[in-house]
Amino acid sequence: MTLGDGPDAWKTGSLDPDSRPGRIYLFVDRNPGCSKQQIVDSVKISRGSVSYHLQRLARRYIIYSFPYHGNMCYYTSRQEPGSVEYCIFSLITRERLFFFFQTLYDHPNATRNELAVLMQVTTMTVQWYLSWFSDDRILAETFEEKSKRYALTSEACLVYERITAEP
Repeated sequence: MTLGDGPDAWKTGSLDPDSRPGRIYLFVDRNPGCSKQQIVDSVKISRGSVSYHLQRLARRYIIYSFPYHGNMCYYTSRQEPGSVEYCIFSLITRERLFFFFQTLYDHPNATRNELAVLMQVTTMTVQWYLSWFSDDRILAETFEEKSKRYALTSEACLVYERITAEP
């Protein structure tokens, strides 16, 4: 991906990919849902400078921030907020949430107790993860044999497979 590609090329056409704003844009474009700290660590620019350039890019509607479960996540104007894809990108950047997501992906229709054993955590921890995912159109709940079973929605599975597919 180079600056100036895509439907919003007019917004990024004046960004030099070697400039600080250009480097920030390219990182966010490749890592949707990233945090400010991840940007700082990756592009090797001070936190203050990253904050300044993110604000300037946001004023030009090139990058926007969106709070996701209490954490500010950054996206380019090419990425749609509120979609399942948006939620999954945000989860991938957080190790424990992604581990839970991956466990659900690998073990569909598991009970809360089965998930606790698979993840080696308590059922209360699993309940916390389940409550986190329930708001994001990612989690499907079914009742089978007098127990509640959990799986990812078909849309979440398709998005995840598309995101992780080898080019």
